[in-house]
Amino acid sequence: MKAMKLIALGLDGAGFNLIAPWIDSGLLPNLAALQKSGVSCPLNVCLPPVTSPNWKCFSTGKNPGKLGVFWWENIDWQNKKIIVPDARSFAGEEVWDILSQAGYKVGILNMPTCYPPHQVNGFMAAGGPDALETGFAFPRELEKVLREKYGWRVLPKTISFLSANNQKAIEEIYSIIEKRFVAAIDLAKEYNLDFLALTIYLINVLRHFFGSGEKLLRAWQIIDRGIGELRAAFPETNFIIFSDHGSSQVKVKFNINQWLARHGYLILKDQQKDFQKSFYLKAGLTQARLAKIVSVFGLKNFLKKYFPRLKSIFPSSSGAVAKTAKENLIDWEKSFAVASGQGPIYLHPVCHSEVALSDRRIPMVEILRKYLRMTVGLTQNDNPRAPREEIIKKLEELEHNGVKIVKKVYRKEEIYKGEFLNKAPDLIIDQGEGVHISGAIGFKDIFETPSKWLGENQKIGIFMAQGPDIKAAHLPKVSILDIAPTILKIFNLPIPDDFDGKPLL
Repeated sequence: MKAMKLIALGLDGAGFNLIAPWIDSGLLPNLAALQKSGVSCPLNVCLPPVTSPNWKCFSTGKNPGKLGVFWWENIDWQNKKIIVPDARSFAGEEVWDILSQAGYKVGILNMPTCYPPHQVNGFMAAGGPDALETGFAFPRELEKVLREKYGWRVLPKTISFLSANNQKAIEEIYSIIEKRFVAAIDLAKEYNLDFLALTIYLINVLRHFFGSGEKLLRAWQIIDRGIGELRAAFPETNFIIFSDHGSSQVKVKFNINQWLARHGYLILKDQQKDFQKSFYLKAGLTQARLAKIVSVFGLKNFLKKYFPRLKSIFPSSSGAVAKTAKENLIDWEKSFAVASGQGPIYLHPVCHSEVALSDRRIPMVEILRKYLRMTVGLTQNDNPRAPREEIIKKLEELEHNGVKIVKKVYRKEEIYKGEFLNKAPDLIIDQGEGVHISGAIGFKDIFETPSKWLGENQKIGIFMAQGPDIKAAHLPKVSILDIAPTILKIFNLPIPDDFDGKPLL
């Protein structure tokens, strides 16, 4: 059997701020050995720092402005729609497609944002959180092999019951992570791969629920053993480890749409909102209750496939709704802004002309000023560039109990470029340290003390590399966009002109 050229191990949500003390104290010996013999540094990811679209930013080498997806939802103000994307929503050729076309055998195992999977020269098994429990593999027969030989599940049966007190749910996650490595080694040998991309998504789920501590350490020790087994099975193989984002402990939850509503930028259809709240909450039909019922009766895959919007229709225990259910609560004509979770803010199309407003004649300024007064009651003295610049200023000044809510608010043209810039959120927030931004609508308070979501995404992840084609060097700055061109460089393949990243080697 030929030697495999490269293994790319993706660890969702991994950051040195969590694992460095464990590496230094000898609790993660294989990561320590890899770090000592190779290169490692922090990794910058694309904003917002989320699983979607950052796994696609890795695989395409392109920023979201060239992909057309910016979070787990795209907001289409013109059509008053909120769209949940899947793998087909992304533009751009992926690194494994380029390798396949060059004749290399590739395996993609448990990668988020790959559902439904597509044909490659090898195999592809899409991972959570967006993949279904059926139709997740190419070739199709691989699905049966994964289930029967490795007890494969995209997500645990017990994930709806995950809590600090439910050891059964935690143990199922440990078992699934362990089996991911076993399957990866077996399939890499069976398919005689040149390139393997394995992703461990569930480590990020544990980080969200537990923040830190022994339960999380145990999962990382399972990953560390898996890394040792991979390196032992393929000793002459180049190895890259990286994450789609980092994470930190949550200190405060910021309900941004409640903040937008309080400041008059977001107008809700109050009667409909109150009806939904009272009807569903009085009936006890919350997202948590629905998730448990679905899990008990094994209906998750059926409902996700044939009724994908169902979960979002029901409120949380506090009465808030998210994603597609939000579109019916927004007064699209009167509102100026609506936000997604973890940073993106979309503005009413009337605001899109404000970038060049200072260069226009006074009558145009007066028209916009009049429009602003009619819709949200702004005064004659208000800046005609509102609300974009006002929102930026207010958010960057915002604090709660000594916690700075926002590090910086970026205009889309500052961080994105490409043919889909017109579909991008107008503003993108870099969340403050220890801040979780919820994009749901219907919360009573703007700020909350974290209860369930204890770990939040941050834009600094990890990068580590070691192998025969990788020389130890100081890498002061690495972007997630650099990984795909680096992979092509290792395979001595040309790098497409439209890649945003550069090879690191």
